Amino acid sequence: MIVPPPSVARRIIRLAGYVFNLLTAAVVCAAIVVSALIGFTLATGHHMETVVTGSMRPQIPIGSLVVTQRVPAGQLQPGNIIAFPEPCNPTRVVVHRIVAASLSNTGLVQIHTKGDANPVADNWPVNCAVPGTTGALARNAAGLTDRVSYIVPAAGTVLDVGRRIALPLLLLSGGIGILRMGFGEVQLYHRRRAGASALARLNVIPDDVSASTTREPGAVPHAAVAPLPALSAVLAARAAGTDW
Repeated sequence: MIVPPPSVARRIIRLAGYVFNLLTAAVVCAAIVVSALIGFTLATGHHMETVVTGSMRPQIPIGSLVVTQRVPAGQLQPGNIIAFPEPCNPTRVVVHRIVAASLSNTGLVQIHTKGDANPVADNWPVNCAVPGTTGALARNAAGLTDRVSYIVPAAGTVLDVGRRIALPLLLLSGGIGILRMGFGEVQLYHRRRAGASALARLNVIPDDVSASTTREPGAVPHAAVAPLPALSAVLAARAAGTDW
C-alpha cells in the first residue's frame, strides 16, 4: 500500500506545534529563572541592579548584575561598593566604590565615592537647588544603604532581555496554541464528514441487486461486496493519518 505524503495543512500544523513547544519551553525557563531570582532577593533582603556604564571596569563589566544588601551607613568602609540613587536625579542608580568615609559632628556619615575606571573621585551636589555646591554623600549612620554583595557578569543583560521578550513570547505562544487548536478542530471536522460519507455509501443498495431475489448458495450479495473498496480506502486513509 502506498501512503500519500502529508497535506500542506498538516505540515503547517506540525510545524506550528514544534514552534509552540519551543516558545512555551523558553517562556517557562525564563519564568523559572526570574521567579528564582525574585524569590532569592525577597527571602534574603537583597536587591538587584544592572550596570549600564563602564565606570567600574574591569571588576564590574557593562551588563553585569549586582546583588546588594541593605546595611546601616555606619557599617560602610572604604573599599565597599555601594549602589545609590544619583543626587538630584533619583531615577538613575550609581554603582561606585567608597574611597573614604567619616562621621561628621552632625552625626552624618560622609561618603566619598569613585568609579574604578574614572580618573577622579565623585563630587556630588550638596544642595540641588544651589548649582556648583559639591561634596560627599551624607547618610544617617543608622540609615540603610545598598552594599554590593555579589557581582554576576552579563546576567543583567540577560535579565533585561528576558523582561522585554517574556510578554511578547507569551502572547506569540498563546496565539500559536490557539491556531493549532483551530486547525485541529477543522481537521477533526473533515474526518468526521469523510467518515459519515463513507458510511452513507455503505448503506446504498444498487438497483441490479434489489431487482434480483435469487443467488447461488454461499455467494456474497452484491450489496456486501460493492462497498468494500470504499471501506478499505477509508480505513487505509485513517491508518495513514491523511485527510479525506
